Parts: sequence; C-alpha cells; structure tokens
Amino acid sequence: MATRWIFGSHLSHDLPIVKEADKETDVFLFVEAHSRSTWQNYHKQKLVLVFSAMRHFAEELKNKGYTVDYREAESFQEAWEKHAEEDKEAIRKKAASLKAQLASGAFHLDNKTTSYSD
Repeated sequence: MATRWIFGSHLSHDLPIVKEADKETDVFLFVEAHSRSTWQNYHKQKLVLVFSAMRHFAEELKNKGYTVDYREAESFQEAWEKHAEEDKEAIRKKAASLKAQLASGAFHLDNKTTSYSD
C-alpha cells in the first residue's frame, strides 16, 4: 500500500508514479494548498488553471478505478497529516477485519498438491 502524491506539474498518465500504481492498494493524493499563493508568486488565474487541471486528472484516475484522496487545505503539511491519520485508521480497520475473519475460520487453506517434473 502506497500513497502516490501527485503535484500540479505531474498530471500525466505516462509518468512511472501513475503507470506503476496498483489499483487495489495504492492511493493517489492531490492537495490544493491555498498557502501556495503566498509563498510563491503565482498569478491567481494560473493557480485556478492548475487546480482545475488537478481536479480533472484526479477524476480521470477515479474513472480508471484508482483510489483518489483529493484535499483542499491551507498547507501541504496540513493535508498530508490528515491523509496520513485517515490512512492509518483505514489500515487499522482492515487489519481488525482480517483478524476477525481469521478467528472465525472464514479463510481456508486449499489442500491442492502441485507436482513438478524435471
């Protein structure tokens, strides 16, 4: 399981961070950090364009079956901390569910034997 953080300058399906993603386990994180307009000299219309492109790309990934966490926050740090906390909680819930399934005998080992010849 990995979080794949996508920035506004990396909106391409051809990048390794996208091509190598696992639809079953990986999460794409997009952050609209409003503080970005204060620490870098961006024209407001350029930021609107970048944020719009990020939203559209995130939607494309969702439509392809990927998990996307799109956040609007004051800062990248704030968004990351909230994502990380929610991700930890999701992992805890999944582990508890698997533990309960194991305890109830929901998982059974397959008794098939495979033979290999030289």
